[in-house]
Amino acid sequence: MKKTALLVLLITCLFSPLLHGQSVPQNDSCSKSDPFCGSAAYTYPATTGMGDYAEPGPNYGCLNMQRNPAWFFLQIGNSGNIVLKMYSTPSKDIDFICWGPFTSPTGGCESGLTAANTIDCSYSGDATEYCEINGAVSGQFYMLMITNYSNETSNISVLHDNWNQPGAGPTNSNIVIESSIISS
Repeated sequence: MKKTALLVLLITCLFSPLLHGQSVPQNDSCSKSDPFCGSAAYTYPATTGMGDYAEPGPNYGCLNMQRNPAWFFLQIGNSGNIVLKMYSTPSKDIDFICWGPFTSPTGGCESGLTAANTIDCSYSGDATEYCEINGAVSGQFYMLMITNYSNETSNISVLHDNWNQPGAGPTNSNIVIESSIISS
């Protein structure tokens, strides 16, 4: 039984972009964020033409512009450090901001995305970015917004870069299964 559950969990994480309709991303605001889990890369087509700014309200920290945003949440399975690697193919400028911790997947959406709970942020001209969540707490949620600053067609991938290293905090993959059941 455990092997079957693990296989279902692995398949769900690997194919979660397909479960969420990869052709037209719907995660364009905090309240419509997609779950992220596991060590497999989550790849989605970068949106273009959405303008230079994301929804009003959040403190976007270092991001002077929030062009073509995509929103994700992740829940920590066990406490530890998390390193998320984000990159675009072909190589185009992407940026990001991460907030947390929160007690629910969209707990920060109303008023919690502030400068005080910004975890990491980058507004560089790079096509590869790294978000570091040091001391991530088991059971807590973190919000991640990635932008397609270049406004050019590409695929953006996100992966848990340090998932198999000592002291790494794994993400909770059950959130993908629960989200797919709820949205079905």
